[in-house]
Amino acid sequence: MTHAFFKGLLFLGAGSVIHAMHEEQDMRNMGGLYKHIPGTYRTMAIATLAIAGIFPFAGFWSKDEILTMAIKAGGINVIFWILGMCAAFMTSFYMFRLLFMTFYGQERFDEHHVHPHESPPVMLTPLKILAFLSLIGGAVVGIPPENGLFHQFLGHAFHHWVDHHPHAFHIWPDLFLMILSTIIALAGFFTAYSLYLSDPQARESFGSRVSGAWNVLWNVVIWNRRGVDVFYTERAQGLATKYELAYDALLNKYYVDEIYHLYVVRPIMWGMNALWVVDGTVVDGIVNGFGKFTRLYSNWSGWVDRRYVDGSVNGAAELVRGGSQAFRLLQTGVVQNYLLVMALGVFVFVAIFLIAV
Repeated sequence: MTHAFFKGLLFLGAGSVIHAMHEEQDMRNMGGLYKHIPGTYRTMAIATLAIAGIFPFAGFWSKDEILTMAIKAGGINVIFWILGMCAAFMTSFYMFRLLFMTFYGQERFDEHHVHPHESPPVMLTPLKILAFLSLIGGAVVGIPPENGLFHQFLGHAFHHWVDHHPHAFHIWPDLFLMILSTIIALAGFFTAYSLYLSDPQARESFGSRVSGAWNVLWNVVIWNRRGVDVFYTERAQGLATKYELAYDALLNKYYVDEIYHLYVVRPIMWGMNALWVVDGTVVDGIVNGFGKFTRLYSNWSGWVDRRYVDGSVNGAAELVRGGSQAFRLLQTGVVQNYLLVMALGVFVFVAIFLIAV
């Protein structure tokens, strides 16, 4: 539930930033946006604090409980606890890096073509609601630990699948784990601060850098009293140069896309092209060949039909019509003509008879 609060806030906040930047999505082309979109900045800062697991924001309670249950389970689960702590550090680091690159430092966009503007209330209102839930939601459902409202709500639903003897809350061990997870989150923040907000030219002591980081976290990120107009990349670029192979692997997302394209997409494309050639030459050739044969046969059959079949039928019709035209001349309707023909017929018959006898 707490994850839904701040993760949903991050997604909607990212959409608000993209809207403000006219569809720009590369953080390297942003910077200094806290002055232009303060409402979005404040809600994104709360979401960053929550997902980093800073007390008392919502993410602290869910992250702490997961890590606590992993370490209490013992055995191989300790490995999962270590991995979880590493993930918590990395999450805190890259989320504060996102916050610094997007909202702090110099403006790295073309101000002649990009004019950042705050999102309308229809977009900001959900951000504010989720920011409020990201601030207090974890405390509401997570206090007291392992017996909060959310635990009681789910206890009946998962009664047959959960341990009927849950681990009791022991103040000092659990408090130590809470403090440790918070230190890990702060270490991620301090790393991001050292790489991007701390002046690499200044010879600061570790204590001075910690003091500067705390000032940024407390006064800028948490209370939003002012922004930060500096952003340095020298340290990050130095690390990228020093560990070029690791940097390239991370920058290119472990080359997953390239490997996928090379060994999955490209063979599929080759196969599709081969099938396209087979379809165009063999399948279409057979179909088109049958089509041409059918068309030739149809033309020949039509010629035979028109010349002989229709000719025979039409010839018989013409013969009947011609004969009927001739016989129609005899059908005059005059009785005298009929009597004359009958007399001639009798005469011819008698003549033939006499000659024959």
